[in-house]
Amino acid sequence: MARKPYAQRIDHPLLDAVVGVAGAVAALGCGLLLRDAAGLGASTPVLAVVFAMTLSRRPLGAVAFALVPLLGAVGAGVGLLMVSAPVAGDTVFALGLAAPVWLRRFGVRASRAGALLTTALIGILVIPVHIGGGAAGAGWAAVTALAALA
Repeated sequence: MARKPYAQRIDHPLLDAVVGVAGAVAALGCGLLLRDAAGLGASTPVLAVVFAMTLSRRPLGAVAFALVPLLGAVGAGVGLLMVSAPVAGDTVFALGLAAPVWLRRFGVRASRAGALLTTALIGILVIPVHIGGGAAGAGWAAVTALAALA
Protein backbone atom coordinates (compact mmCIF):
# COMPACT_ATOMS: atom_id res chain seq x y z
CA MET A 1 0.00 0.00 0.00
CA ALA A 2 1.44 3.35 -1.04
CA ARG A 3 1.68 6.06 1.58
CA LYS A 4 -0.45 9.12 1.11
CA PRO A 5 1.16 12.56 1.17
CA TYR A 6 1.25 14.17 4.62
CA ALA A 7 -1.58 16.58 3.84
CA GLN A 8 -3.86 13.66 3.00
CA ARG A 9 -2.89 11.43 5.95
CA ILE A 10 -4.31 13.72 8.62
CA ASP A 11 -8.06 14.03 8.31
CA HIS A 12 -9.43 15.61 11.44
CA PRO A 13 -12.06 18.36 11.50
CA LEU A 14 -10.46 20.15 14.46
CA LEU A 15 -7.09 20.29 12.71
CA ASP A 16 -8.77 21.64 9.57
CA ALA A 17 -10.45 24.33 11.66
CA VAL A 18 -7.21 25.30 13.40
CA VAL A 19 -5.37 25.57 10.08
CA GLY A 20 -8.22 27.62 8.60
CA VAL A 21 -8.29 30.03 11.52
CA ALA A 22 -4.49 30.36 11.48
CA GLY A 23 -4.68 31.21 7.78
CA ALA A 24 -7.42 33.76 8.44
CA VAL A 25 -5.38 35.39 11.22
CA ALA A 26 -2.33 35.53 8.95
CA ALA A 27 -4.44 37.06 6.17
CA LEU A 28 -5.83 39.57 8.65
CA GLY A 29 -2.30 40.57 9.62
CA CYS A 30 -1.25 40.95 6.00
CA GLY A 31 -4.42 42.91 5.26
CA LEU A 32 -3.78 45.26 8.17
CA LEU A 33 -0.21 45.84 7.01
CA LEU A 34 -1.45 46.57 3.48
CA ARG A 35 -4.11 48.90 4.80
CA ASP A 36 -1.59 50.90 6.82
CA ALA A 37 1.12 50.90 4.17
CA ALA A 38 -1.09 51.91 1.24
CA GLY A 39 -3.72 53.97 3.04
CA LEU A 40 -6.52 51.64 1.99
CA GLY A 41 -9.95 51.40 3.58
CA ALA A 42 -10.75 49.44 6.71
CA SER A 43 -12.50 46.71 4.73
CA THR A 44 -9.28 45.54 3.05
CA PRO A 45 -8.29 43.16 5.88
CA VAL A 46 -11.82 41.77 5.97
CA LEU A 47 -11.65 40.88 2.28
CA ALA A 48 -8.33 39.12 2.88
CA VAL A 49 -9.92 37.05 5.65
CA VAL A 50 -12.89 36.17 3.44
CA PHE A 51 -10.54 34.87 0.74
CA ALA A 52 -8.44 32.97 3.28
CA MET A 53 -11.46 31.24 4.80
CA THR A 54 -12.76 30.28 1.37
CA LEU A 55 -9.37 28.92 0.33
CA SER A 56 -9.06 26.93 3.55
CA ARG A 57 -12.24 25.06 2.66
CA ARG A 58 -11.59 24.73 -1.07
CA PRO A 59 -7.85 24.53 -1.73
CA LEU A 60 -6.80 25.07 -5.34
CA GLY A 61 -3.09 24.38 -5.02
CA ALA A 62 -0.67 26.21 -7.29
CA VAL A 63 -3.49 27.50 -9.51
CA ALA A 64 -4.57 29.77 -6.67
CA PHE A 65 -1.43 31.92 -6.95
CA ALA A 66 -2.54 33.08 -10.38
CA LEU A 67 -6.30 32.89 -9.93
CA VAL A 68 -6.89 34.57 -6.56
CA PRO A 69 -5.22 37.92 -7.35
CA LEU A 70 -7.00 37.98 -10.71
CA LEU A 71 -10.36 37.38 -9.03
CA GLY A 72 -9.59 40.06 -6.42
CA ALA A 73 -8.91 42.56 -9.19
CA VAL A 74 -12.04 41.46 -11.07
CA GLY A 75 -14.13 41.92 -7.92
CA ALA A 76 -12.70 45.40 -7.37
CA GLY A 77 -13.28 46.25 -11.03
CA VAL A 78 -16.91 45.15 -10.80
CA GLY A 79 -17.27 47.20 -7.59
CA LEU A 80 -15.86 50.26 -9.36
CA LEU A 81 -18.18 49.65 -12.30
CA MET A 82 -21.17 49.37 -9.96
CA VAL A 83 -20.34 52.81 -8.55
CA SER A 84 -19.50 54.59 -11.83
CA ALA A 85 -22.03 52.91 -14.17
CA PRO A 86 -24.67 51.19 -12.05
CA VAL A 87 -26.60 49.48 -14.86
CA ALA A 88 -23.49 48.01 -16.48
CA GLY A 89 -21.97 47.15 -13.10
CA ASP A 90 -25.11 45.38 -11.91
CA THR A 91 -25.29 43.42 -15.17
CA VAL A 92 -21.67 42.32 -14.89
CA PHE A 93 -22.27 41.43 -11.23
CA ALA A 94 -25.27 39.25 -12.12
CA LEU A 95 -23.34 37.55 -14.94
CA GLY A 96 -20.44 37.01 -12.55
CA LEU A 97 -22.75 35.26 -10.09
CA ALA A 98 -24.20 33.09 -12.87
CA ALA A 99 -20.76 32.10 -14.20
CA PRO A 100 -19.93 29.63 -11.38
CA VAL A 101 -23.09 27.68 -12.12
CA TRP A 102 -22.00 27.38 -15.74
CA LEU A 103 -18.41 26.50 -14.71
CA ARG A 104 -19.57 23.43 -12.78
CA ARG A 105 -19.79 21.45 -16.01
CA PHE A 106 -16.02 21.72 -16.46
CA GLY A 107 -15.09 19.73 -13.38
CA VAL A 108 -14.13 20.16 -9.76
CA ARG A 109 -11.32 22.71 -10.27
CA ALA A 110 -13.49 24.95 -12.41
CA SER A 111 -16.25 24.67 -9.82
CA ARG A 112 -13.84 25.72 -7.06
CA ALA A 113 -12.63 28.65 -9.16
CA GLY A 114 -16.26 29.67 -9.63
CA ALA A 115 -16.75 29.58 -5.87
CA LEU A 116 -13.82 31.98 -5.50
CA LEU A 117 -15.37 34.29 -8.10
CA THR A 118 -18.59 34.30 -6.09
CA THR A 119 -16.57 35.07 -2.95
CA ALA A 120 -14.88 38.03 -4.63
CA LEU A 121 -18.16 39.45 -5.90
CA ILE A 122 -20.11 38.97 -2.68
CA GLY A 123 -17.14 40.32 -0.73
CA ILE A 124 -17.16 43.50 -2.80
CA LEU A 125 -20.94 43.81 -2.44
CA VAL A 126 -21.09 43.26 1.31
CA ILE A 127 -17.73 44.75 2.32
CA PRO A 128 -16.88 47.36 -0.31
CA VAL A 129 -13.14 47.75 -0.67
CA HIS A 130 -11.91 51.32 -0.84
CA ILE A 131 -11.30 51.72 -4.55
CA GLY A 132 -9.42 54.93 -4.52
CA GLY A 133 -7.89 55.16 -7.93
CA GLY A 134 -9.59 53.04 -10.53
CA ALA A 135 -7.00 50.58 -11.81
CA ALA A 136 -4.76 51.23 -8.81
CA GLY A 137 -7.61 50.20 -6.51
CA ALA A 138 -8.09 46.99 -8.48
CA GLY A 139 -4.36 46.35 -8.17
CA TRP A 140 -4.55 46.75 -4.39
CA ALA A 141 -7.52 44.39 -4.30
CA ALA A 142 -5.41 41.83 -6.16
CA VAL A 143 -2.58 42.27 -3.65
CA THR A 144 -5.10 41.89 -0.80
CA ALA A 145 -6.39 38.66 -2.33
CA LEU A 146 -2.82 37.45 -2.71
CA ALA A 147 -2.26 38.18 0.98
CA ALA A 148 -4.96 35.60 1.69
CA LEU A 149 -2.62 32.94 0.29
CA ALA A 150 0.02 33.75 2.92
